[in-house]
Amino acid sequence: MRANVPLWTARLLKLAAALLALSFLGLYLFLVFHRLQYPYELEWMEGAHVDYVRRILAGQPIYIRPSIEFTPFIYTPLYFYLSALVAKLTGFGLPSRGFFPLRLVSALSFLGCSAIIFCLVRRETRNWFAGLVSSCLFIATFQITGGFADIARVDSLFLFLFLAGAFALRRARSPAGFAVAGLLVSLSFLTKQTALFISLPLMVWALWTNRRGGLVFAGTVAVLVIGTTLAFDRASDGWYRYYVFLLPGQHAMVPKWLLGFWVDDVLRKLFVAVALALLYLGAALRKPDKRAGFFYLSMLAGMLGGAWISRLNEGAVENVLPPAYAGLCILLGLGLEAAERWTAKAEADLAQWLRAGLCVICIAQFGLLWYSPARHLPTQADREAYDGFIGMVSQMEGEVYMVHHGYLPALAGKRTHAHLAAVLDVIRHPLNQADKHLIAEFEKELGGKRYPVIVLDAWERPPGMRGNYDLVDRVFTREEAGWPVTGRQVRPQFILVPKGSSMHLRGVEPAEQPRRPTDPAE
Repeated sequence: MRANVPLWTARLLKLAAALLALSFLGLYLFLVFHRLQYPYELEWMEGAHVDYVRRILAGQPIYIRPSIEFTPFIYTPLYFYLSALVAKLTGFGLPSRGFFPLRLVSALSFLGCSAIIFCLVRRETRNWFAGLVSSCLFIATFQITGGFADIARVDSLFLFLFLAGAFALRRARSPAGFAVAGLLVSLSFLTKQTALFISLPLMVWALWTNRRGGLVFAGTVAVLVIGTTLAFDRASDGWYRYYVFLLPGQHAMVPKWLLGFWVDDVLRKLFVAVALALLYLGAALRKPDKRAGFFYLSMLAGMLGGAWISRLNEGAVENVLPPAYAGLCILLGLGLEAAERWTAKAEADLAQWLRAGLCVICIAQFGLLWYSPARHLPTQADREAYDGFIGMVSQMEGEVYMVHHGYLPALAGKRTHAHLAAVLDVIRHPLNQADKHLIAEFEKELGGKRYPVIVLDAWERPPGMRGNYDLVDRVFTREEAGWPVTGRQVRPQFILVPKGSSMHLRGVEPAEQPRRPTDPAE
């Protein structure tokens, strides 16, 4: 009977670890169900991405000369075209449901990443528990990656396509298989440029293990990336290259993350995954056949390196971290199986205690990542605040320029405008004379007081506005309402009208004026 104690302990702890892992999947599905239905921004740039889809559905180009009405971000276009297709198929392309198709693509892509991680680990180890822990641990990184997994951003689709390409490459045995892997990596690049960098170590691995297949893989990526770049660049009169390649190359580096990425983002948050990854690599690279070991080393190096380089860029936030975490989650599963094989060499009771210990450290890793879903859900007060604000905007005379939330006027039947973050990206990096033309347009439009109403957030304003507009009201009277649940904490704050204007904001009750230090008109 005593001999069964470690056996039952190990089994119970394994069951506890599996249930804890699955609880994160349930938590994610709960959040997705509620967040998909929210009709306003969960993050400050989501609305601008809805504007992309609206333009595509209207047959308008997305890579154009930057202007006050529309200035694209520095992303490749696949996510937006796919979201537009989903919007058309679901009928949810109207302004009131504009977020749904984009969030649906992201939410399913994040689940797809988890599924591929499970398949990779399960196929490599023949161990369902290792696959489950790896895939659910990736789901559990939802909070430490900023809650970006299911929002209207490109990150989840990009990673899903890259992981699908890596999975296809690992299974490839024929030129067709290597071509499929290259196609998927190319589609990942067409979602986010980071894919090209993180795929380079895999190209080296493919050329080393199968020269012909490696040439097909690398050649497919090269042909599709170069071909689509030339096609989009020609169709946009050079603006595709400007946004996708030239502007990203101008971003400044943030020295804090040279070491901070490895210490704060990686070691402190996924220390168990790091330990088991090193264990797996140490064991795999000592085998006579090192192909599997070098494949996962190459994949991890690319994914960690890509996330690190992205993290170093000015303005980068936690949404750049999922590739690093996905790579570590995969190797955690491989390391877990390698550790279980190593424990099997010990005496029976000791082996069971060691396996129980492995379950404990997995539980500890999941426990470190536990979070409350409440912080990621907008409240009823948030919804009511924006409902009231949209009602206010619909009663305002003329056009309304919202600096960081240009999609909001569309909900009130008015025109949309460029997101100031995209505008400032152009202005801060003088290239191709685009900055001068854009500044001149802003000075003409805002200096000429074309817009009867401008709505500002608290911390940035467009050129040409200073001295030309007066603060007349606050957007929200409740300090706790209207903030995004993900990303930068900004919201519409101040309502301004042209200096000397006698315009009456119909339906707007005067609110308490902000204290002078926060007055953006000064």
